[in-house]
Amino acid sequence: MKKTTMMYEIAHQWHMRSREGLNIFEQEAFEQWMEDQKHKSAYEETEHFIASCLKVDDAFIQELEADVLNDEVVATSKALYQRRSFFTSLVAACLVLFLGVGLNQYYFQPIFDQHYATTDQKLLNITLPDMTTVDLDIKSTIDIAYYNHKRTVAFRTGKALFSVAKDVHKPFIIKAGDTVIEVVGTKFEVLHVNDLTTISVLEGVVKVSDKTQSTFYQLKQADSITFNEVGKVLNYGQINPQKIADWKEDALFFDKTTLGDAAAHFAYYTNQTIIFESDDLSFLKLSGKFSTQHFQGFIEAMETIYGLKAKKEKEGITLIRK
Repeated sequence: MKKTTMMYEIAHQWHMRSREGLNIFEQEAFEQWMEDQKHKSAYEETEHFIASCLKVDDAFIQELEADVLNDEVVATSKALYQRRSFFTSLVAACLVLFLGVGLNQYYFQPIFDQHYATTDQKLLNITLPDMTTVDLDIKSTIDIAYYNHKRTVAFRTGKALFSVAKDVHKPFIIKAGDTVIEVVGTKFEVLHVNDLTTISVLEGVVKVSDKTQSTFYQLKQADSITFNEVGKVLNYGQINPQKIADWKEDALFFDKTTLGDAAAHFAYYTNQTIIFESDDLSFLKLSGKFSTQHFQGFIEAMETIYGLKAKKEKEGITLIRK
């Protein structure tokens, strides 16, 4: 195969992938490929040609369909593929796609598309077509779509644990706010609550980008990273694996967590507001494992450990010094 023909075939592949939507790593590779002026010209010619293909009217397609049914045109199509011109081959490819499943349907329509949402009950062990499993916490919403070349998740809000089946040809891509996560096969948790996005890894490797997609992070087992709503990294390091998806067991694992953060976690599950008499109380640290089903036990622990007193008020529970 001549280099020119190969270049146009690559241009065609990039165009198809771009129509589907490139992930952050493909976008970087595409931009590098387009830096070559010959590559850019080939891509623009391909783009123009395919746009013309997509504008073909129904009458012309019906005429082609009638012609393709006879052996003469089939033989001609085979001959077209043997010619050197890539665009001639592309015409035959367009015919096959239009007359078969359709270009748009084949490349751009999901082969699996599902919406999942929870309110006050978890949804565990969701099994997807490739045997990937998802555990969804309360107050969570995600949209999953599988295409011929990728698997995608639009993470609206909440918490989820993903156990992704390995498929090197179909990356698993999650978009949560302005954070993009990509894996091939691994197990990790994503939290997307109150404009904060946290990714924590149980197994394998996870690639994450910030809002600008100019900085990439590669997370391994027990690594965790948190982004705020504008893509700034707030925390990046290792955590105790027991903390990852502790909500599956109705538990909250705190490791030198401030009382303010611990109270916020409990409020998420109990809808009970904890108010601190002074800011310095909210910065006290707490470690231990607590049940989201026993909110009173958490209050009593803070009273015992720090000598505080819980006072029930209209706005919530206020913690004051004795």
